[in-house]
Amino acid sequence: MTSRGPAILRSFSLRAGDTLIKLMDIASPPARRSHQFAAGVRWLTFFVKDVQKSYEQLQAKGVRFLTAPVAAPDAAGIVCALDPDGVLIELVQLHASDAG
Repeated sequence: MTSRGPAILRSFSLRAGDTLIKLMDIASPPARRSHQFAAGVRWLTFFVKDVQKSYEQLQAKGVRFLTAPVAAPDAAGIVCALDPDGVLIELVQLHASDAG
Protein backbone atom coordinates (compact mmCIF):
# COMPACT_ATOMS: atom_id res chain seq x y z
CA MET A 1 0.00 0.00 0.00
CA THR A 2 1.43 3.36 -0.99
CA SER A 3 0.16 6.63 0.38
CA ARG A 4 1.17 10.12 -0.53
CA GLY A 5 1.64 12.90 1.97
CA PRO A 6 0.10 16.33 1.64
CA ALA A 7 1.46 18.78 -0.92
CA ILE A 8 2.28 21.43 1.72
CA LEU A 9 4.11 20.08 4.73
CA ARG A 10 6.73 21.50 7.10
CA SER A 11 8.61 19.02 9.22
CA PHE A 12 10.86 19.62 12.20
CA SER A 13 12.89 16.98 14.00
CA LEU A 14 13.85 17.24 17.65
CA ARG A 15 16.51 14.93 19.04
CA ALA A 16 16.93 14.21 22.74
CA GLY A 17 19.70 11.65 23.18
CA ASP A 18 18.69 8.68 21.05
CA THR A 19 15.07 9.89 20.78
CA LEU A 20 13.86 11.68 17.65
CA ILE A 21 10.52 13.49 17.67
CA LYS A 22 9.17 14.62 14.29
CA LEU A 23 6.74 17.55 14.33
CA MET A 24 4.77 18.20 11.15
CA ASP A 25 2.79 21.27 10.17
CA ILE A 26 0.23 20.37 7.52
CA ALA A 27 -1.37 23.30 5.69
CA SER A 28 -4.77 21.68 5.10
CA PRO A 29 -5.17 18.53 7.21
CA PRO A 30 -8.24 16.36 6.71
CA ALA A 31 -11.11 17.27 9.05
CA ARG A 32 -11.73 13.76 10.35
CA ARG A 33 -9.38 11.14 11.69
CA SER A 34 -8.21 8.72 9.04
CA HIS A 35 -5.16 6.73 8.08
CA GLN A 36 -4.09 9.67 5.92
CA PHE A 37 -1.99 12.56 7.19
CA ALA A 38 -3.89 14.63 9.77
CA ALA A 39 -3.32 16.98 12.70
CA GLY A 40 -2.34 15.65 16.13
CA VAL A 41 -0.06 12.81 17.15
CA ARG A 42 -0.01 10.61 14.09
CA TRP A 43 3.38 8.99 13.89
CA LEU A 44 6.08 7.99 16.39
CA THR A 45 9.50 6.76 15.33
CA PHE A 46 11.66 4.63 17.61
CA PHE A 47 15.23 3.73 16.70
CA VAL A 48 16.14 0.13 17.54
CA LYS A 49 19.40 -1.80 17.27
CA ASP A 50 17.83 -4.80 15.51
CA VAL A 51 14.54 -4.18 13.70
CA GLN A 52 14.02 -7.86 12.80
CA LYS A 53 14.46 -9.00 16.41
CA SER A 54 12.17 -6.20 17.70
CA TYR A 55 9.57 -7.13 15.08
CA GLU A 56 9.65 -10.81 16.07
CA GLN A 57 9.48 -10.09 19.82
CA LEU A 58 6.57 -7.66 19.47
CA GLN A 59 4.71 -9.83 16.98
CA ALA A 60 4.97 -12.75 19.46
CA LYS A 61 3.27 -10.48 22.03
CA GLY A 62 0.36 -9.79 19.67
CA VAL A 63 1.44 -6.55 17.98
CA ARG A 64 0.07 -6.47 14.43
CA PHE A 65 2.39 -4.90 11.88
CA LEU A 66 1.43 -3.40 8.52
CA THR A 67 4.22 -5.34 6.75
CA ALA A 68 7.34 -7.29 7.57
CA PRO A 69 10.52 -5.19 8.01
CA VAL A 70 11.89 -3.66 4.82
CA ALA A 71 15.13 -1.89 3.93
CA ALA A 72 15.11 1.76 2.87
CA PRO A 73 17.71 4.11 1.37
CA ASP A 74 18.23 5.82 4.74
CA ALA A 75 17.76 2.80 7.04
CA ALA A 76 18.87 -0.82 7.33
CA GLY A 77 15.32 -1.75 8.28
CA ILE A 78 11.92 -0.19 8.93
CA VAL A 79 8.65 -1.71 10.12
CA CYS A 80 5.36 -0.05 11.11
CA ALA A 81 2.40 -0.94 13.29
CA LEU A 82 -0.69 0.95 14.43
CA ASP A 83 -1.27 1.45 18.15
CA PRO A 84 -4.80 1.02 19.57
CA ASP A 85 -5.54 4.72 18.90
CA GLY A 86 -4.43 4.49 15.28
CA VAL A 87 -1.06 6.22 15.78
CA LEU A 88 1.56 4.85 13.39
CA ILE A 89 4.50 3.38 15.31
CA GLU A 90 7.64 3.16 13.18
CA LEU A 91 10.66 1.11 14.26
CA VAL A 92 13.86 2.08 12.44
CA GLN A 93 17.26 0.41 12.40
CA LEU A 94 19.91 2.77 11.07
CA HIS A 95 22.75 1.64 8.82
CA ALA A 96 25.79 0.74 10.94
CA SER A 97 27.64 3.80 9.57
CA ASP A 98 24.80 6.12 10.71
CA ALA A 99 24.25 4.58 14.14
CA GLY A 100 27.34 6.28 15.61
